[in-house]
Amino acid sequence: MATLDTTRAAKEVRGIFNNEAAIKSANSAEFSLIRSLLFGYQNGTQPPPGTPSGLTDPTASAIPLTAVTTNVMTGNSVDTGAVATTMNAADPFVMEYANGMPLEDVAWGQLSLDGLSQQTRLINLPFSIALLPPYVNQVQSSNAASHILRSMEQVVIGETIPGAFGDTNSKILTVISSDAYVFGLAGLMRLHWQIARLSAGLLRSRWRACVRVAAIPKNVRIHCSRLLHFAIF
Repeated sequence: MATLDTTRAAKEVRGIFNNEAAIKSANSAEFSLIRSLLFGYQNGTQPPPGTPSGLTDPTASAIPLTAVTTNVMTGNSVDTGAVATTMNAADPFVMEYANGMPLEDVAWGQLSLDGLSQQTRLINLPFSIALLPPYVNQVQSSNAASHILRSMEQVVIGETIPGAFGDTNSKILTVISSDAYVFGLAGLMRLHWQIARLSAGLLRSRWRACVRVAAIPKNVRIHCSRLLHFAIF
């Protein structure tokens, strides 16, 4: 087990993503799209309408990229500010669609499939910042990876290995975790869920069929829906 040095993590993140201005510039279209969805106006309106009274604009927060020093846990070692608040505000949209809501009702009927895909790029950004930089990724995900690799080795050599899941006779191992941990592990092991030569639309339809299966517990279906972000957009 290793303890994450959040100061080192923040320095690494700034070395990769630069600063607030760089992030907002590179993702300006996505921030604008999500703001228009949240406040109900045509995307591209100039000047953009002000924030309605009594509401908070999640896209307007700063992006400090500074070290978090209290209540540190996997995925929150660096303060991503507006990246995180915008993700939290828009995260339900892809889940609405994946869970079977008609597209005309997703995000109050304001999103096309192309728009859904576009806003998902910003939804993935905090995971990329918080989990994928090499130092952060190795410290946060290596423990889970070691258990999985030991489990594979145990079955291959037929000998019990401390820290492995299951036993030497295991045929299938199912490891259930949150989207953040899966994202980090995928980055560490260079894994993805993309299927070659299948269109995003076909994948979306198959995923919707999967997550609607009644036999899958609701909390597991929610995590499946969130993994849709990483799989096909």
